[in-house]
Amino acid sequence: MRTPFPSPLLRRCAPLLVGFLVAGCEGDGSSDPDGEVQTVELSAPDLRFGSLDGPDALVPVGPVALADDGSLWAAQSQDGEVIAVGSDGVLRHRVGGLGEGPGEFAMVSLLGWVGDSLWVTDNRNRRATFYGPDGSERGNAPLPAATVGADQRGLVDLDPADERSSELTALVPGGAVFSTGPGAQTLMDPAAPVDGIDPVLHTTREGGAGDVIATTRGVRNRVIIAQTAGGEIRSIGIFRQPWSDGSLLATSPAGDALVVVDRPVATADEPAAYRVTRIGLSGDTAWSTTRPFTPVPVDLAYRDSLLAAWSNNGASEDALRERMFLPPTLAPASAAFVGRDGRVWVGRERPGGRIGGRWDVYSAEGTLEMEVTAPARVDLRAADAATVWGVETDELDVPFLVRYRLPGG
Repeated sequence: MRTPFPSPLLRRCAPLLVGFLVAGCEGDGSSDPDGEVQTVELSAPDLRFGSLDGPDALVPVGPVALADDGSLWAAQSQDGEVIAVGSDGVLRHRVGGLGEGPGEFAMVSLLGWVGDSLWVTDNRNRRATFYGPDGSERGNAPLPAATVGADQRGLVDLDPADERSSELTALVPGGAVFSTGPGAQTLMDPAAPVDGIDPVLHTTREGGAGDVIATTRGVRNRVIIAQTAGGEIRSIGIFRQPWSDGSLLATSPAGDALVVVDRPVATADEPAAYRVTRIGLSGDTAWSTTRPFTPVPVDLAYRDSLLAAWSNNGASEDALRERMFLPPTLAPASAAFVGRDGRVWVGRERPGGRIGGRWDVYSAEGTLEMEVTAPARVDLRAADAATVWGVETDELDVPFLVRYRLPGG
């Protein structure tokens, strides 16, 4: 085992590397490779929205949320806006605007649905704004913050002095879900462990002390490198971990469950498999399944080109190599989201950082149903029973929203 579990309960319930709390081990199993799995190749989209210029031109697309009526709401963070594209491919609504005033966004951080209200969070302005399906504003509220309750720390063997940062994952009916991770001081400490268990919290809408409903395997997804001189910090560089194998976390559009994808890179000591687990907001495990994989080597030329480019942005290449997680093979999963029909979409490896490729699609009950291949340069983002939406970038990196029909849709 690469990472010890924080309690005997977790050790009993997880033969592979699984980062979640469970009320029982029911539903635990593995995907049947001999079962009926449909192979789907996405080719021509039935809808494409965007243009090189004009009112339909898009800037880089941030988070998206699919509505009941089939419209896609998509963040245009560079412009501080959220747009809604109807199921007919026509721009229906445009809300927000860049700024700090009411109804404006300094940045669009997250968005999703609670009932028939779209929520949009802005981490810089520290507030959430709510909209109706017609784009009308329904008010706003301060962004909540969360802490691990003192009575919850023992569940995950969390030291009372352990500094935790929290990050909102989703607003849900009557509450909120937060992921947690090491604080900034821990991230800047070269001696700090890169592995660990990070609690996922369920709180009231106001935040505060939360209940631990799951845990994720906490390989640090960011590296903070402080440049010092004379004992003082002169600059701080923040770099992402493009080869991280830390757990992926996704919330169901209905806000009634979350999905954890544990995706450790292959080692000689463990079977090469990733695990998908669906957990209710009470912390009960609905199902958990594993999927074996064949390790894909890291593209060393791509890795070295990134490190060389980042070395001109606040840190030496040697410091980056020392602090970053640089495995010989890729993590078996690169992205995950839950469709409006409850199906779980898991994006597989992205050699050389290339977008597109294979997705494993699990039913709402945890059975592997489809292996979907997306075209090159198409990043799938949201789905329902009949369609899947993605962001396509052309050769000039101009983004477009695209929609594909699924079998039976």
